[in-house]
Amino acid sequence: MYRTKSITAEDGTEIKYTVSGRGRTTVVLSNGIGCNEVFFKYLVRDLEKRHRVIAWHMRGHMDSQRPRDPSRVGFPCLVDDMKRVLQAEGDPKATLIGLSMGAELNFEYYRRWPESVKSIVVVNSHYEYPMKSFLDSPLMEKYFPLLLFLSRFAPRTFQKGWSTIVGGPWSFQVAKLSIVNRRKILPKDFYDYLPHIRDIDTRCFMEMAYYLATYSARDLLPKIRVPVLILTGSKDVFTPIRFSQEMASLIHHVRLVEIEGGSLAMLIEFPRVINPLILEFIENLEQPESRKEASSE
Repeated sequence: MYRTKSITAEDGTEIKYTVSGRGRTTVVLSNGIGCNEVFFKYLVRDLEKRHRVIAWHMRGHMDSQRPRDPSRVGFPCLVDDMKRVLQAEGDPKATLIGLSMGAELNFEYYRRWPESVKSIVVVNSHYEYPMKSFLDSPLMEKYFPLLLFLSRFAPRTFQKGWSTIVGGPWSFQVAKLSIVNRRKILPKDFYDYLPHIRDIDTRCFMEMAYYLATYSARDLLPKIRVPVLILTGSKDVFTPIRFSQEMASLIHHVRLVEIEGGSLAMLIEFPRVINPLILEFIENLEQPESRKEASSE
């Protein structure tokens, strides 16, 4: 049974989160930029049978408010929001699971409060400067400043253009051609997600992307002293496998698993492969042996 709760951030922004399940282990889910609860739906279903699950919504996403000051979406604000959520739930020592940017937020949470982290699960994420390899191309890094400028100085026009392009009737066909695994993604899951990304506040989104573009955890990774599970997909065009491999090489107690055919949406494409891996990792933390595996459904 889900319980929807909220906390008030330092700047007055209301942050929503849900709590479900029961168990000795608390698992915290941090989503990626532009993502919503659809990406974690199957994972939550399996986790909550054995563990307490806290899924928080970043400011400007889902039911959480966008900040009055659109620039207050950097990592310091976000990890402070996350800490306030956990403090409201007793500040447990938790396993942190992060998708895309959510994993980088979890790294920053560990940087500030390492004693509060039991283990870390990274799903489809970079560890530094993601714009440099977005879609495995330098073009986004080149043109991102222009997009950021337009979102700041012509916000209504930018919002309208975004909604038209992202939310058009062709969006699913385009996604199947280039972004998701067309043989595994369920149309219902895609269309449950589409309204969120179509209607997201683009000023907030672009400011968040700006902070993400300048982020690096390279200095932190060798200092992590808790077990880490890295999950990466062979068809993820946003975060190519080689970056997960580099990330794994910098962490002491790590297990890297490559999901054959997995895209950025592999949590909803391959739940029967991925969910048991995560459950096993959580429940066998005494075996943080480093190894790399290839998995397929």
